[in-house]
Amino acid sequence: AKGKDQDPSVPQSVSQEDIGIRHIGLSIPPKRFDAIVERLRSAKVEFTIEPTVAEWCDLRVVFFKDPDGNEFWILQE
Repeated sequence: AKGKDQDPSVPQSVSQEDIGIRHIGLSIPPKRFDAIVERLRSAKVEFTIEPTVAEWCDLRVVFFKDPDGNEFWILQE
């Protein structure tokens, strides 16, 4: 059902989950990347993708979600 504040230009096949921010990305200087990863580990953050080199950008990356389910991507500059 359409909500009263539904934008009529949005196709009805688009669900609420399909709208909005998918992730928050942070670009970190190379010398800080490992320290940030270790700080996240010590805080018991579970990574959705462990630190690795991403083929699509040739940068080191790590992905995780906060307690509210927001996804964060940290990329080494």
